[in-house]
Amino acid sequence: MKFIQLTLYISADEAETIIAFIDELREALAVNYGEEIRANQRASLSITNSSGDDHDDIF
Repeated sequence: MKFIQLTLYISADEAETIIAFIDELREALAVNYGEEIRANQRASLSITNSSGDDHDDIF
């Protein structure tokens, strides 16, 4: 198991850079794996709906 240590005190510029990176990463993952991710979410949704839980899509 890997442990990741996060710095909690960053500047607004650093935070903006991180958010931009996350947005780009999300887009790249959606392009390459979007349909597979949506299929997994649909499968999970059908399972959780039977138990009454809500599930939000990430795309």
